[in-house]
Formats: sequence, C-alpha cells, structure tokens
Amino acid sequence: MAQAARIPLFEREVRERLSQAAIEVLFESAAVLAEGSLGAGATSAAQFFGSVMVTIELDDLAGLVREAPTDDTARKLSELMSGDARVLGRLRRLAEAEATRLCGRPVRVHSADVRIHADGTRILVDIDLES
Repeated sequence: MAQAARIPLFEREVRERLSQAAIEVLFESAAVLAEGSLGAGATSAAQFFGSVMVTIELDDLAGLVREAPTDDTARKLSELMSGDARVLGRLRRLAEAEATRLCGRPVRVHSADVRIHADGTRILVDIDLES
C-alpha cells in the first residue's frame, strides 16, 4: 500500500502590485498631451469630447527605481497599472483636469475609455473622454 503524503496546512500566494511611491513617481514624470473641444450636446449644456495621452519614459526613472528600464519591466508595469484602481482613478482625475484646462470651465467626465500599453521602455496611456 502507498503511504499518504503529508498535506500542508497553509497555502502561499505571492502577489505583486504597485507601491504608492511608484505611482507618485510615475505620474510626476509623465508627459501629458490633451486635445478636445466643446460640442453641441442634446441638452443646453455643451459636451466636451477629447483625448489625453500620457507618456512615461522608464529611462528617465532609472536613477529613482530599483528595476532596470527594460521592455519586460514596461510590459509588467503596464499590466499592473491597467488593473490598479488607484492608477485608473488618478488618470480619470488627470483627464478631468486637462478637459477643464482646455475649456476654461469645470468639466466632469462621464465616460473615459482608458488604454495602457508598453512600447519598448515607454508606458503609453490613451484616454478618450466625454463629459
């Protein structure tokens, strides 16, 4: 008869997520480009339609972070950013601030389509927004 193996009482799980300090550094180093305008909406209030592009150059962060600025680092970072509610919330607030700057009046974003991907050692964020 085969002897039963001893079973472990605990399972281990390793998870990685962005540190708060990393999020701060990423946004501080980001280059932001925004475009858009007010258009006639169905109501008397004009709607804003536009896009915000955010570029983060990992090479610029080499002296601040432990990880090397490689394509793999950028790919992993873009995946973690895409699933992080803190990052997505910050991007939404950034988009609202840019829309407000462009319009010269407060803009509340109702719809924001966020796409985050890596291109070499760069993180590219595209946000299409509508108020």
